[in-house]
Amino acid sequence: MEMIVENRLHTGASMAVAENTPGHDCDPSRESPGVEHVAKRIYRFVVSTRRMSSSSVLGIAPLQSDATTGVSVVFLLILLALTAVIIAGGWKMLAKAGEPGWGVIVPIYNTYLFFKIGGNSGWWLLALFVPLVNLYALYRMSSGISEAFGQGAGFTVGLFLLPGIFHAILGFGDYRYRGRPN
Repeated sequence: MEMIVENRLHTGASMAVAENTPGHDCDPSRESPGVEHVAKRIYRFVVSTRRMSSSSVLGIAPLQSDATTGVSVVFLLILLALTAVIIAGGWKMLAKAGEPGWGVIVPIYNTYLFFKIGGNSGWWLLALFVPLVNLYALYRMSSGISEAFGQGAGFTVGLFLLPGIFHAILGFGDYRYRGRPN
């Protein structure tokens, strides 16, 4: 903020001096402004910026108004609730499969567990780093989880496109884990 004030103060001072330099439309008989005149202009500028509302910085409009702040808070609460449901559902799904539920909150390890309960080797995790092959690996994971819980192709598509939601459906629903598919 100090840099902005210094920049604006410098600009204001140079404008005051530039008004009376040759080549500008001004009366050449006027004397160039003295230090006192420039200091008064700077003082007026600083005082005028202090009078501005607290919601703006140096006259720049605020990025959010009060109405959008309320919407942002509601959106954040909805997002947090959805995240909690997805984590809890994944936790329960892993628990049904006999795996540690806390594994759902550990990145990479959760994907390893999903491959494992789907009857796939843990090596498929490395396939996720290869473009286009990763899509096939995710399909294998989704298909394996779907078969492990006794579901068909429709559920496989759901697990592929919306994994968090369908993990929660498996976790909270009356679906039973039938073992790793062969």
